[in-house]
Amino acid sequence: MAELGWIGLRVVSVLGLLVLSAALLTWVERRLLGLWQDRYGPNRHCVSPFGRLLAQDCDNG
Repeated sequence: MAELGWIGLRVVSVLGLLVLSAALLTWVERRLLGLWQDRYGPNRHCVSPFGRLLAQDCDNG
């Protein structure tokens, strides 16, 4: 019975490491693509003193 516990612990730890590494690699990919593309995001496109209230007025630049 104790052997099944150790096997289960190993399986859970390996799966946890796989999920963690997938999340980390996804974050790194998105971060690098954002740096390479060098474009403004939706929150930095138009800066107005009234915030997002007048964002539709700044669509042309």
